[in-house]
Amino acid sequence: MEDVWGWLTSLDYGSVPAWIGALSLLLAFRIFVGDRRSADRSQVDQVGVWLKLEYERAVSGEGPRVETGKFTRFVRNGSALPVEIVQIAFDIHTRWSVRDLAQWRDELPVWEIKPGIGIVQMYSLRVRVPPEETWDSGPQEVNFAHLAPEHAGQIDLIEGMSYEIRWVLLTDNAGRRREMRPMAGGSARRIRWWSRRRRDYPMEWKNRVAYELAVQWHKLRTQTQAMIRKIKPKSS
Repeated sequence: MEDVWGWLTSLDYGSVPAWIGALSLLLAFRIFVGDRRSADRSQVDQVGVWLKLEYERAVSGEGPRVETGKFTRFVRNGSALPVEIVQIAFDIHTRWSVRDLAQWRDELPVWEIKPGIGIVQMYSLRVRVPPEETWDSGPQEVNFAHLAPEHAGQIDLIEGMSYEIRWVLLTDNAGRRREMRPMAGGSARRIRWWSRRRRDYPMEWKNRVAYELAVQWHKLRTQTQAMIRKIKPKSS
């Protein structure tokens, strides 16, 4: 215990103010960086993207099966500057009323709700939205007949269609590229030259270094496979 006390009393406490000053400087720098990021993101934070879905409601077993619907894309730019929407990647999901074969009776039909056997992946085109305006694409038709499960009678009355926005690529008025994920929460991600890119990004948004490496790797693999095919007959 005396050794510990001796060690504590031997510390140079005169350097404590210097440590406090250094920590204060680091804290101030972190606050500055956070404020700078918030300021850079202020325009993007005022952009909203959503869809409106429409489809005919019909009772299972009555009339032809509904296999098409409509969707309308909306973009709200609440900022005082224009914004360019480069791409909206979204999926259309379906739910179906399907025969419950275990309990099915002709005199008493029994239906159960099942999700579609896949999704419809869709991508929007580029659009520029003026400040404080809401843009809409107008109703567009989508066919989801191929998503119907076996023994499906009709698309669900209540939640037959739903959507999920995977990402929104946009460029703010200063030319900064960002990725929004409205349905995942969180802040918009800044896209820089070293940022990880998704496979379905537009070509001009792909990482050029990674893209060139992938092209060269594909060429090398193709050449190697061609050489192997030439060598195999000779060796056999």
